[in-house]
Amino acid sequence: MLKRSKIQFLGWLLIISSLVLVQCEAPGFALEEGIAVLGSSPGAWIDAPLNGAEVPPGTAIKVLGHVDESVAPAVLYFNGVDSSLPSIPVPGKQPPAFEWDWVPQDPGVYDLRVGNAEGPLSSTVRVTVSGEMEFMAEFWADETTIMLGECTALHWTTENAKQVQLDGEPAKPKGDQGVCPEEDTEYVLKVSYVDGKEEELTVDVTVIVDTPTPTPTTTSTITITPTITITPTQTTPPPRIATTTVPPPPQDTTPPSVPGGLSPCGNLKVPFEFPKACGGSVTLSWGASSDDSGIAQYILTVKNMSNGATSEYFTSATSFTVSGILDGVTYGFMVRAQDNAGNWSNNSSMCFFRCPIIVY
Repeated sequence: MLKRSKIQFLGWLLIISSLVLVQCEAPGFALEEGIAVLGSSPGAWIDAPLNGAEVPPGTAIKVLGHVDESVAPAVLYFNGVDSSLPSIPVPGKQPPAFEWDWVPQDPGVYDLRVGNAEGPLSSTVRVTVSGEMEFMAEFWADETTIMLGECTALHWTTENAKQVQLDGEPAKPKGDQGVCPEEDTEYVLKVSYVDGKEEELTVDVTVIVDTPTPTPTTTSTITITPTITITPTQTTPPPRIATTTVPPPPQDTTPPSVPGGLSPCGNLKVPFEFPKACGGSVTLSWGASSDDSGIAQYILTVKNMSNGATSEYFTSATSFTVSGILDGVTYGFMVRAQDNAGNWSNNSSMCFFRCPIIVY
């Protein structure tokens, strides 16, 4: 009886072992911390971002995943659909690793999986995109007051624009255009955003016409004077007093040069991005302006491109540390100078920067 029980026990042990081996080797299963997980493959998984990450729209996310050579080429899927994003191989990784650069614009929940052309293979990493998209436009000119015959340049940049028109003509979301008006002209930039809203921005360029100075006319007048004979008497002339008139110094009306060399500096579409979170403050710098009367101060203008809030800071130095900077928000800044005679330079071109949101 005891011998028969041992045989039955060994038989059941053999059956259970066979079932475990079949389950682990069956397609569609992968071991994850010792547990077989349906819908994943031991040759495909995602390292970053982490499951459950939350980011605002417009955040740049680098997806890092692994796809074994046996199931290549690598494909990134969003909610089961091919993302069509190009896969970038990461050298020196085994199993092979790939990166995808993803900038989600629309809020929502995204289930990320990697696989090959036949379909997703890895387990799911869920990323939630929430918050408001940035809708903005900037429109400015290098010079808004010019002499007749001179030219200036218009510049514009937009965020999440569906259609852009300059004076009724189609234009790119970001661009530049030279203009040479012969009279005072208002230029209109019309922006239609992807959410259906519209905005009009204007730039006024004033043209100064140099009028010639009139030539004075000389009129001859004939005066008839009666002749009177006077017997001169000897008199002593009064002493002459020499006087010297000192003209006033000429008034300084020349503005200082426009500050240049702004740092950090990127454009609105691709702002300069710091390598790590800024901790709430950044230091902005620029090159010194020049003027015969000397530079009295600078005005630093910083604009939050997300909500349009603008702040101005006065300093006599060529750098300034700005606090209250939020990670994940694009900022623009520009500088202008004032000389000791009170003249202001034009604003510098606007530079853009952003402190990243670190997603672990």
